[in-house]
Amino acid sequence: MKIYRYFTIILLFHTCICFSQDIKIRKLNSFPIEQQPGETFSIRLMVINNSSANDVFKCHVKLEFPNGWHKIIGPDVIELTKNEEKLLLLNLQSSGNALVGNYNVKIRLFNDSGEELASENIECSIKKRISFGVKSWDIEKYYHSGDTIWTQFQIENTGNCAIIANIETVNCSYLGKSNIDFELDSIRKIPICIPLPSDILVPIQYSFSIILQYKDGCRYISKTIKVLPLNKVKLFDTKSFPISFGLNAINERNASVWRYGSQFELFSVRPIEIFENHFLDFSSRGPNRFRKSVLGQMDEHFVNYKNKFAEVKIGDQIFSSSRLTEFVRSGRGVNTRFDFKKFEFGGFYNTPRFFKKINEEYSFYTKYKGADTYEIETVYLSKKIDKEHNELFSAILRSTLSNNFNMESEISYGKSFSKDGIGFLYTGRYSSKKLKGNSTFIYSSQNYPGYYQNSFFCNANLSYRITKGSTIALLARRDEQNSKRDTLLGQAPLTKNVMLRYGYDSSIDSRFTFQVTLQERKDRLEEVKFDYSEKYSRLGYWKRFGQFDLEVYTRSGYYKNNLTGLNGYMFSFESELGFKNKYGSLRGGISYENSRKYSEIHSQDLIYDLTLNMNLGKKANCRFNYRNAFSPEEYYRNRSFLDFNLNVQFGKGTSLELFGNHSIVSKSFNDRNIAFGVKLRKTFNIHINKKNDFGFVIGCIDNYGAESVEGIVLYMNGHVAITDKEGFFKFVNLSPGTYDLLIDKTSIAIQDIPISKMPIKVVVHKGGNRVQFGITKSAKLSCNFYLNGEKGILSGILAEIYEGVMVELSNGTDKIQKFAKGRDELVFNKITPGVWKVKASYVGDRFNVRFLTDEKFLTIEPGGNHEFAIKLFYEDNKVKFMQNKINIE
Repeated sequence: MKIYRYFTIILLFHTCICFSQDIKIRKLNSFPIEQQPGETFSIRLMVINNSSANDVFKCHVKLEFPNGWHKIIGPDVIELTKNEEKLLLLNLQSSGNALVGNYNVKIRLFNDSGEELASENIECSIKKRISFGVKSWDIEKYYHSGDTIWTQFQIENTGNCAIIANIETVNCSYLGKSNIDFELDSIRKIPICIPLPSDILVPIQYSFSIILQYKDGCRYISKTIKVLPLNKVKLFDTKSFPISFGLNAINERNASVWRYGSQFELFSVRPIEIFENHFLDFSSRGPNRFRKSVLGQMDEHFVNYKNKFAEVKIGDQIFSSSRLTEFVRSGRGVNTRFDFKKFEFGGFYNTPRFFKKINEEYSFYTKYKGADTYEIETVYLSKKIDKEHNELFSAILRSTLSNNFNMESEISYGKSFSKDGIGFLYTGRYSSKKLKGNSTFIYSSQNYPGYYQNSFFCNANLSYRITKGSTIALLARRDEQNSKRDTLLGQAPLTKNVMLRYGYDSSIDSRFTFQVTLQERKDRLEEVKFDYSEKYSRLGYWKRFGQFDLEVYTRSGYYKNNLTGLNGYMFSFESELGFKNKYGSLRGGISYENSRKYSEIHSQDLIYDLTLNMNLGKKANCRFNYRNAFSPEEYYRNRSFLDFNLNVQFGKGTSLELFGNHSIVSKSFNDRNIAFGVKLRKTFNIHINKKNDFGFVIGCIDNYGAESVEGIVLYMNGHVAITDKEGFFKFVNLSPGTYDLLIDKTSIAIQDIPISKMPIKVVVHKGGNRVQFGITKSAKLSCNFYLNGEKGILSGILAEIYEGVMVELSNGTDKIQKFAKGRDELVFNKITPGVWKVKASYVGDRFNVRFLTDEKFLTIEPGGNHEFAIKLFYEDNKVKFMQNKINIE
């Protein structure tokens, strides 16, 4: 029996040896395989079957390769017979993002039972690929001769390895380090300066470039612009520092007493660069006898010094430490600030000028700036109020939580010898494409000795854009700032209100608003003049008619007079009409209110005003304003009944101004003031060797079919310019930075529109800058619908078809969509001339609608009235029933 068992085991072993699956793989490529990222490469292998079996043998092929690689060609199964050799050809593609280095591809062969028969590793080497992409550059197409362009190339390393490149320039100057490290997938900004030739007589093409030199070669990046002759535009040299000298003579009548006086002024028009990146400016005004006059300026003497890292102000200044501790305080002293990128610190010492209870104050602060997303600041303030020493400590956090939301919060503690208190502040702002909102909350206890004392203030505004032309907003406000002790610049009434408002723009020239308001207002003064609450609704409408614009508001509701206990119905009406052209503007308004919210006597207040601005030639202009009365709530500010101003330019830098004013002084109800006088200004230049750290913008508006490019008013962050007959304009004394350039739409014809999207971003650098764009006359496109070959007024079900028809216009950058809404004609107004694609579609599944008119490209001409036919075919969907009966067994 044992012998039989041994014989059986030996026989089985011999059988396994005789029929073994002996598979081998032999490489045919020359290795390692070298390739660029993303290339397709071939692997050639010889599979050898040394098996003694006579049957056809199957080998399953499996590949293992890095992520992002792909098999292009290659069998999944190969068949082999006894002692057969077969070629295995595989095509693979490496990842386009593969970095420099060595990679392995593994080939594995399995039988039907999953047993691995053979395997082989193939070495692949990814070589360097050096590539750069120029994403964008901040530069215009046209410049004038003599301009100095400050711009940058934005270069992205799109290769698969990091390199160090040496920067060389052609026709421009590089302002950074000579060697730049371009890391993987990095974007670097290369700042350059391009001084353009100043002696050209005809337009030329001007090319400039930078050269990236690296170990394995170089790369040229170039740009070409068009340089225009200077012609009538004359650039001024900023290598001089303007100083303004002024002399004011004022005659004032207050409380039946006439006073005469004069004021001397000497101040710098803009900072002087005493040497590179070090600036100085100063001002000296005084004496001024008329502190209550709205026309005279306060005595002011100061000198300011500033460089990249520090700022020192000496003299009369507005001092501020934080919103809670000391918001705005006019004083005489010294203020310092030192900025070291991540850290900033400074402080001030001053004696307040116009609040006598504060004897002196000083403050220190430190600030840490973290990753451009948040700031942490600590503040210490010491001040003497009525000879009592007060100390305040404050911590502030400013944070940008996302691209849409930023916030600021402050918590403060203050103490004196006998009492202490706390204060808290929060402000937040949110902005997205449709939703916008902001909120503010301030609280301070009764014994808190800061800028706000015994205060409660909260404000919340939220608006949502429902559609392109309609917006809904909710506003809530409660103002009880410094109820017991007022240190504010103004003394506004205590206010509580909640308002819900809806606005609809039927076009760019008209707007409708509806508003519901709950409001309470109370006088802050000891002798309370008003204390009332209101519940009212308000309707408003604004419309522009060419050079005219009209505003109309009506308000109706109920009031309650808390001083007299009376309540009743109130009604008010407001209207304004304005006119504007190149010679000036005229605006008049009238308002009427019928109520008893101020006194027991039934009041019918009629208030009207008139404002005239007129250009008297190129070197003179005048302004006139008259108003007959004011509401009691406006007592916290100066109120002018009559205001007149005439300004005349005499030569370069010399002006004469005549003025007159009749007003009521702020924080009073009957303290009348009359003043008139003359102001003489003379600006002269002190020549220096260094260029001033200010820039100017010279631009031109090209006429592409508009009525005129003369007299167009442009705004740029508070600066104003007006075009001449040829469309040229100029902004001067601009600090370097990014500005938004806007057109005052009331200064152009109603059908004229700018070709470029507004606002235009203008980056102002030191020296001269150039901007150029055009305006044209808008066009009109009427789309006529033909349903089943007919056009006309439709009714019934056929009219409902047009409810779901939508027409879309697009020109590559802009897209306009409108629904027919039951009409057989759809009109697009104020279209920018150019090539537009017109496409119609049916939105919905209720009807079986087919368009016979495919999308089409139309050339829209300036000022043209274009028509386009859109043909539709409608088939009535009817359910057909079988006429023969069906027998069911």
